[in-house]
Amino acid sequence: MKKDKTSVEICIPTNDGNQLEYIHNITFCEADGNCTWINFQHRKPLLITQGLSAIRKIIDNGNFIRCHKSILANINYIENVSYKEKALFLVNGEKLDVSRRKMKKVKSFLLKNAMIINRN
Repeated sequence: MKKDKTSVEICIPTNDGNQLEYIHNITFCEADGNCTWINFQHRKPLLITQGLSAIRKIIDNGNFIRCHKSILANINYIENVSYKEKALFLVNGEKLDVSRRKMKKVKSFLLKNAMIINRN
């Protein structure tokens, strides 16, 4: 039986050892220096000592977009996009900044994946 890409578990290294987590539970990742905060749907964020580029290689299943040099967002949790505010709004109320340079790429990616975009 073929595994769905969204139901894949990844091994996340933590201070207490390794933790298994489904990729589809990750809402977004945010760089913090040489570390990365991994934010989840139903629990507290996890700080790991790997950079955002390394995390992207691990979790990239076609559902993540780099909307800022320090943010990697899961498109399954995007509720709205605002060009005026240059931001993505997630279903949990989080607001993620989109850089000017990445806005065109984000728009193209979301349109390709049939997301609704607010022109405000």
